[in-house]
Amino acid sequence: IFPVHYDISDFALHLCRREKLFCLLGLPPVAWTGKKVLEVGPGGGENSLAFFSWGSDVDFVEPNPTAQRDLVELISRSDIWNDRWRLFPGKIESYTPNRTYDIILAEGFLSGVENRKTRIRKMMSLLHDKGVIIVTCIDEISCLMDLLKRAVGSQLLRKAKVNTFDEKVALLSQAFSSHLTSLQHASRPIEDWVMDTLLF
Repeated sequence: IFPVHYDISDFALHLCRREKLFCLLGLPPVAWTGKKVLEVGPGGGENSLAFFSWGSDVDFVEPNPTAQRDLVELISRSDIWNDRWRLFPGKIESYTPNRTYDIILAEGFLSGVENRKTRIRKMMSLLHDKGVIIVTCIDEISCLMDLLKRAVGSQLLRKAKVNTFDEKVALLSQAFSSHLTSLQHASRPIEDWVMDTLLF
């Protein structure tokens, strides 16, 4: 499975969210035009569509076979020319391209891996001299809240005595739905959040 998908049914709203994020980081859409981008761990690719929209060519490094399939399907449906993207189906540690990149991204997963410094050093080795690396930083308070939710979820599963994975996802989705639906700008399905945060 691959529990990281986003609702892009309102694509203009999706692009607006992405634009606001990167403008806050000092990289408005115009900064992406004509740039060579490497995205590490793109998942299903919903967030990556913004980079194509802003005029970048994008290479992807993604080890999860389900995510690879979803990414290729999404790009095919989005009519993006084949010469604008490449997919390396593996880990960043094994990636040895014959180019460097203007922008390298690793969104949402580095905080959950043990060898994050090794991966960041690898990304730095692939960066153009004046390039930029963007990574998601999750502070200790955020991690603590996720750990507490995970502990609560574990207790709920123990008391309910559910066995199958689907039953666990359904129970925890219902238990945390009042909190998650109150997040005004959330674009991720509750079930994906439950699988990613509470069950992995």
